[in-house]
Amino acid sequence: MPAPHPSVQTSVRLWIRRQLHGLRDQWPFMLVLLVCAGGFFAGVIRPQHWLRAVSVMAAGMLLGALLRLVLPPVRAGWLAVRSRSLDCAIYAGLGVLTFTFGVLVHG
Repeated sequence: MPAPHPSVQTSVRLWIRRQLHGLRDQWPFMLVLLVCAGGFFAGVIRPQHWLRAVSVMAAGMLLGALLRLVLPPVRAGWLAVRSRSLDCAIYAGLGVLTFTFGVLVHG
């Protein structure tokens, strides 16, 4: 099989580099996603400690609210969906409601 033309290899490398650079700019969203996913998988792995897992997921949403509040829109990446005040209110509200429902269900 013939080797690909060098310009094809260069363009593929350039495309991969652009994609990775774009993801690197989304670190606030990735951090929130990582915390929430960690809480979810902790609840799946150890269901007897589900309130702890729900608390971690709620903390992830509150972290999203904090990051959206302090970071400028250019740095907030995918966390910046609407206006800053509305995004913060939604993220914080989801975090508080998630924790509150977890505590209420735990009883």
